[in-house]
Amino acid sequence: MGRWSGDPPTTARLVIAGLALGISVGAVGLGGADAALDRTAALRWPPRRAGHVVALAAVVGGVFVAAQAIGEQPVPNLVIVRNCAGFAGLAGFGAALLGTARGWWLPLGWALPEALPLPQDTAMMQVLAWPMAEAGAAAATITATALAVLGTLTYAIRGYRA
Repeated sequence: MGRWSGDPPTTARLVIAGLALGISVGAVGLGGADAALDRTAALRWPPRRAGHVVALAAVVGGVFVAAQAIGEQPVPNLVIVRNCAGFAGLAGFGAALLGTARGWWLPLGWALPEALPLPQDTAMMQVLAWPMAEAGAAAATITATALAVLGTLTYAIRGYRA
């Protein structure tokens, strides 16, 4: 299953916080120069917007997977992929609802409390603490997938809020 059982080590917590920080930095770039111009463009924007969210997750995840390939691997690659997808979905959701200037709040805001040891004895806590769950944890995978799909679709269809 996962690399850790129970509470993840400090190094793993730092890597997961770094993923959220990387996605949050990239979330600011999900908007264009002019929201009205984007809405009236002749190009079909929903596929491009969805591609932006996927590319954001791929770039941040790729950097962390490559960094772990060089040295020690405190976090399984499956956890990195799952968390990048979930955090990128949160970034897309934030850009659509809060605007790109504040869209980074959602992924970073969800990840910061995760730096604290949280009990995962209830189903609700397993859903809320999905970034810290082991690889293969069903609740974490379902939560991250739902956030990725809903956030990407919301951003792709609605666009960003100026």
